[in-house]
Amino acid sequence: MTSTTSIPLNQLASWDGNVRKTAGTDAGLAELSASILAHGLLNNLVVRKDRKGKFAVVAGGRRLQALLHLAESGKIPADQPVPCQVLAGETDAAEISLAENFVREQMHPADEFDAFRTLADKDIPAADIAARFGVAETMVLKRLKLARVSPAIIQAYRDGKTTLECLMAFAVTDDHKRQETLWKSCPAWMRTSADRIRATLTENEADAGDRRVRFVTLKAYEKAGGTARRDLFAADDDGIFIDDIELLDKLVAAKLENTAASLRAEGWKWVEVLHQQGYEIRSKFRRIESAEGPLPEKLQAEYDKLAAERKKLDAKKNLTEQDEDRLSEIDDRVWQLDRERPEVFTSEQRALAGAFIEIERDGKLDIQRGYVTPEDAKSIKPGSTDSPAKPKSAERAGLSQSLLADLTGHRTAAMAALLAGSPRVALVAIVHSLGMKAFYSNSFGGAVDFDVAATSYPPGFRDRCKSRGIDEIEKLRKQWKETLPAKQSEFWQWCIDASDKTLLSLLAFFAALTCRNTDQLGAPLGLDMNKWFTPTADNFFGRIGKDEILKAVKEATGKPVAPATGKLKKSELAVFAERAVKDSGWLPKPLRVPAGKAATKPQKKAA
Repeated sequence: MTSTTSIPLNQLASWDGNVRKTAGTDAGLAELSASILAHGLLNNLVVRKDRKGKFAVVAGGRRLQALLHLAESGKIPADQPVPCQVLAGETDAAEISLAENFVREQMHPADEFDAFRTLADKDIPAADIAARFGVAETMVLKRLKLARVSPAIIQAYRDGKTTLECLMAFAVTDDHKRQETLWKSCPAWMRTSADRIRATLTENEADAGDRRVRFVTLKAYEKAGGTARRDLFAADDDGIFIDDIELLDKLVAAKLENTAASLRAEGWKWVEVLHQQGYEIRSKFRRIESAEGPLPEKLQAEYDKLAAERKKLDAKKNLTEQDEDRLSEIDDRVWQLDRERPEVFTSEQRALAGAFIEIERDGKLDIQRGYVTPEDAKSIKPGSTDSPAKPKSAERAGLSQSLLADLTGHRTAAMAALLAGSPRVALVAIVHSLGMKAFYSNSFGGAVDFDVAATSYPPGFRDRCKSRGIDEIEKLRKQWKETLPAKQSEFWQWCIDASDKTLLSLLAFFAALTCRNTDQLGAPLGLDMNKWFTPTADNFFGRIGKDEILKAVKEATGKPVAPATGKLKKSELAVFAERAVKDSGWLPKPLRVPAGKAATKPQKKAA
């Protein structure tokens, strides 16, 4: 039997026999305290007399803690009357405690959303609702947002056909029609994929992570009067969506025009903004080679100081471990400084060429100068320092200009060696080049360029770099020199008398010596740069920074470098990398040849 009465709070105590032994945390205590303060104690405590003259709380221990918390904070008196049910002496208190904790069922989250919405519909502010239940205002706003998802989808959530996470994804838009259309049309697997639901509902919208927003900044957009809606369930910029795309594009255009104006002031013939497929557009242009400009005064002073320090260390006969570490630090910093050198173009080059502007994913501008249109490329004289446009992957590969030039030299040499042994491909390339100039207005676009007066290699490459391709070409040069007549006056008759096979072989050799813009020859020649170049400490790893070395090893092996290895001196790390990538087939990005179908089968070398 039980009786109901009010007992002063200071006469209540926890019962040692409560079956819930592991619930002694403060989680949710603030919320419960706030609820009791706002609404009163909705459920009576169940108590029994103990031997000390007080009443032990058999059921309602958390409510007791909340009441004591309110008393300690001075929000209710210490002797606040508390409604209680008092158990008779023969009642099994343990059974009562077990019944309360075992039978209790949590409210379904959807019911909780609806309850919060009911309060909000009574014009109770979210802040007041939060205060009554002792929760953060953002928590109330999130529950109200979920309560406003299409009733059909909330019912699906109640029925266990989707998850709470997916319900949050549907809340990214308030449009019930869009929500329901997606729910009805999407495959079954997608109904439990929150990421896919959110991506589909926002696929035609721009969020704060959009390159345009990052370029002008969200702050500038909102300052200009633009509005944005925020996904309460997203933690980063991906959850902020732009409402006024037209305003965003105007701000982007205005900021780009300022950059374009400054480029035109530099003297460039034209300036073009690339909105997409930048590489494909740039690949049709020829790029004029720039010179490396001087460093700013402060950086140059640092560079000179490092060079002087390195000279002193190099002069020491016995280097200590500290000296080796310092040399590694110097090399890394010098490499970084070399990458800071600006590109320098002459006024004549700027008058002939133009510049591209592109917004990168991080919102930063990528400005690339020195591109010549196919029409203007006709005016470039043989032997000038122009070159085909480099792939963007090479430009962003973290390589110095000199290393990039040498890698390009290795690739050109390998292509030339293969072309010298492939008369059929050489004939195709020469006929194509001449045909482009004779019959088509865009004489440069896509044609292999041949110029017998020009060299295909970077300045000093043949003396600086050991190249198997160069070795093959020089071997063939020696063979042809021994085959051709010594006197120039006899060369014509020799050509008249030679067989077609011999002439084609010689033609292929000349093509190999003089061709430029050789990218499209890779597929028909079956170019595999692994057969022509092996990255070593000397030719590659020793010429890049430690971070780039670590990235290369991870990319080649599929595994990150151990922390201890990453602390090696740069010279030691370069040697380690050489061994690590050996036989892996890994190559620096500028040497990777895109897969393509050969237009014609590679020919064997002519005898």
